[in-house]
Amino acid sequence: MRFLTDMALYVNMVQRGPIAGTGNRLSGFRVHGGQSSSQSSPIFAAGVFEWEYLARWAADHWPIEYATCVSTIEERHRWYAHFPQYPELQRFAELGAEPDDSGSFLHAGFFTVLTECWAAIDNAGSLVAQDTQ
Repeated sequence: MRFLTDMALYVNMVQRGPIAGTGNRLSGFRVHGGQSSSQSSPIFAAGVFEWEYLARWAADHWPIEYATCVSTIEERHRWYAHFPQYPELQRFAELGAEPDDSGSFLHAGFFTVLTECWAAIDNAGSLVAQDTQ
């Protein structure tokens, strides 16, 4: 995870043991014009597909119904159509929502697409950096 690091932290905490609600806000999200989560940032696409990564991870690690996992991932894929400026998202939709033959949602095909998409984002980010120099 490079974008949803706060979510990755929460997942890591849950993996290590039970957590309890405190009734208090323990994290926040600051909004400003230069942040990487703006839709004009190349890394924004990661903020979109890393939710799919989390859904697939949860499907492989927690007792979640198969149909729920597939429908959650399919919904993510439909959402990708709202971001035509990030063609790398279409690669996830083309991959589909089903697990591989072993039943894993985090299969080799997913990681291949993930690696390709990160490369596209990294390349776009370096092109943006060159333009601003």
